[in-house]
Amino acid sequence: MTDAILKALFDQQQLHDILVGRWCIGIDTVNWKLYRSTFLDEVEAVMPNPAAPDASSSKTWKTEDWVELVRQVEGFDATQHYVSNFIYDIDGDAAVVKTYLIAEHHLGGDYFTLGGQSAHSFRRTSDGWKVVKVALVPWWTKGNQLLMAKAAERYASKQAPRSAMATA
Repeated sequence: MTDAILKALFDQQQLHDILVGRWCIGIDTVNWKLYRSTFLDEVEAVMPNPAAPDASSSKTWKTEDWVELVRQVEGFDATQHYVSNFIYDIDGDAAVVKTYLIAEHHLGGDYFTLGGQSAHSFRRTSDGWKVVKVALVPWWTKGNQLLMAKAAERYASKQAPRSAMATA
């Protein structure tokens, strides 16, 4: 096995570990320090536009502001994010990792599930790979989409039960 193949395999494993071990687990365990560790100081987010389901919007966020937005998931009783079917495109110190994504959100006896594809763009730094862009393309949903707003309201009103266990 050549050094180039070993380096590529090592890079792929590092990128996988960031998405599974820090991104998904950070969100689902409300460990914001862990989640925050995946990013540089700014992140571009390309997300679906709720007003136009076939459109998306892009915005560059200071990472602290992005993490604060994502913290709205504390308003759910539980979440579980899964990524699979990893496709790696590594070019020197830049990489894009596309995955299938399923995101489960539970509140009381109700739920909202989203399935689709995510694409995370990374830059290699002296501290390892860091996310610089995330894009989500939903393919399907199940359940009550209004739960997203309910969870955000619970978080904003400081009535989110998972906030007590959050790690800043």
